[in-house]
Amino acid sequence: MTPVDGETDETTEEAASTPVPDRITPEQLVDYLRKAHFDSTRGRRGYHQGEVNAFLLRLVEAVQESQPLADLVRRQKLTQVRLEHGYEIREVNDFLAAVVDLDPHAHARPSVRRSTLVTRLFG
Repeated sequence: MTPVDGETDETTEEAASTPVPDRITPEQLVDYLRKAHFDSTRGRRGYHQGEVNAFLLRLVEAVQESQPLADLVRRQKLTQVRLEHGYEIREVNDFLAAVVDLDPHAHARPSVRRSTLVTRLFG
């Protein structure tokens, strides 16, 4: 419906005046971390699944304790495996970059290149 002269489109005004949050809530980030899923590898390099899973739990704890995540992610060195099941390295790296980018407790917004997956999920 097109507004008549002098009238305003209330829906358009409401959408324009509604602030869009630039960060997700800690609860949303915890949910995102808990639902993480990566493709498995076997016979080619991948990150050790147990280490990745343990690190994701550590990140959940950090979010719940209001700790910034950038230093934790930057310092974490994950073991690469070849002859056992691992997680796709690129997927894990992209996911961790997204987690740092989305961190609601970050002191300063980090400059992280967003992957295509992150862009599709969060804009």
